[in-house]
Amino acid sequence: FAACDPMLSPPDPSPAPWQGIEDTVNWDIVVHNSSADTVYAVTTDPDGNVYVVGRGRYLSSTLGHYEWWLKKYDAAGREIRAGWDKQLYFSGTLNDTPTAVAIDGEGNVVVGGYYTDSHNLPHCVVRKYNPDGTELLAVNLSSYQLLLADMAIGDDGAIYLAGSTLSVPTAGIFLKLNAAGEEVWSKTISVNGVNRNIQATALALDGAGNVVIGGYGIDLVGDPSGYDSWFQVYSPDGMLLREVRFSARIASFDPTSCYTNDRLYDITVDADGNIYTVGCGYGIALVVTQIDEHTSAATACDCDAGWLNKFSPTGQRLDQKVFLTRDGNDVEFRSIVPDGRGGVFISGRDCAANNASGRFWIIRRLDGELNEIWGANFEVNQGASTVVGEGLALDRSGALFAISNAHDIHSADSGLDWWIKKFY
Repeated sequence: FAACDPMLSPPDPSPAPWQGIEDTVNWDIVVHNSSADTVYAVTTDPDGNVYVVGRGRYLSSTLGHYEWWLKKYDAAGREIRAGWDKQLYFSGTLNDTPTAVAIDGEGNVVVGGYYTDSHNLPHCVVRKYNPDGTELLAVNLSSYQLLLADMAIGDDGAIYLAGSTLSVPTAGIFLKLNAAGEEVWSKTISVNGVNRNIQATALALDGAGNVVIGGYGIDLVGDPSGYDSWFQVYSPDGMLLREVRFSARIASFDPTSCYTNDRLYDITVDADGNIYTVGCGYGIALVVTQIDEHTSAATACDCDAGWLNKFSPTGQRLDQKVFLTRDGNDVEFRSIVPDGRGGVFISGRDCAANNASGRFWIIRRLDGELNEIWGANFEVNQGASTVVGEGLALDRSGALFAISNAHDIHSADSGLDWWIKKFY
C-alpha cells in the first residue's frame, strides 16, 4: 500500500512566501518508541496542530505485537499528551497497521487502517476523535477483508476509503461512509473492464467533491506490459466519471524483454482540478532530472525511476518528469501534496543498494510546469534500507510538514525510528 494522501487543512488564499527554510529549532523531531517504530501519515488542523499516526511494538502490550499510535503536536512542535498519545491494540497479531489520518470540517481527527486476525485476514478499522481526544466513532469493516491504503473526508463529513484485498488475485475496494460511519456504497474496482490484480493505493478529492482514486495493475495498457498505473474519478454518489490508464515509459522498446512495472503510490488535485500522480517504474528510458550531484544515466530493466505525471481535469496527460539518482540508481516517490502556490511538493527516497554514502530521504518542490524550484536530501546511516519519505501535509500558512522512517536515527542501535520536519 502507499502512504496516505490525507485531507489537508486548506492553505490560506495567500500563503506566506516560500523560503525553503527548515525549522530545526522546534520541528526536527526524532521519535523512538520501540525497536520497530513506523510512521505512515501526517495531517494538520486549522489551529496549526499536527497529527501523526504509525505503529510500534511493546507499547501497551508485552507480547511484542504491533500496535497503532496516534500523536498530536501543537504549532510549536510540543507534543500534547493530555487526551492524546493514543495506543490502539486490536488483534494480538503482528500486523496492526494505521495508514491514514485526516481532519473533518468540524476539526475532528479521523484515523484509518487495518488489523489482521489469527487467520491472517485483514479487517479495516476507522476511529474518529474530537480535538480533545475523546472518541466519537468506532467502525470495524470486517466483511471486506480490506488492506486500507488511503482515506479522504468530504465537506459533509463523509469518509472515503480505498485499498485492496489480501486475496489472490488482488482486487481494489472503494467505500463511502457517512459522517456517522454508516456505509453508503461500496465498489470493487474494475479497470479496463478487469477487476483482478488491481491495487488501489491513493485517494484525493477535487474542488467539486469528486473522488479521485488511483493505483496500479497488471497489463492495463498492453499485453504483456507488467504493472501499469491507473486512476478513476467518481462523483460523490459513486458514479464513474472517467478512467485513465497509463505507463510512465517515455521511450518505446520491446515490452516482452523489459516490463515497465509502473506503480502509482500517491495522487492529489490542485485548485484548478489538475491531477498529479507520483510513483516509480522500471524501463523508463529517458531521464529528465537527477536527484543529487552524481552523474545520472538512462535506466534499464533492473532499476526504478521515480516519476511525476500531471493530467488535466479531463484526464489528458499534460506533462511528465522522471528522476534518477546515484549513477542512475533507484528512486521512489511515495507522497505528493499541492504547495498552495500553483505547484506541488513530492517526497520519497533514493533506494539504491550500492551507493557509498547511505540512502536519502528526498523532498522536492516543483512549479505548475514541473520545474524543480526547491529540494532537500537527508542522508541516514549506511545500510538503512528502510528509509522512506512517507507523507506530507501543509498547514494554513503554507508550511510543509514531512515524515519519514529510517533505522538508527535516534541512536546507533535504536532500530527503526521515525522523524518529522517542518519547512516554510
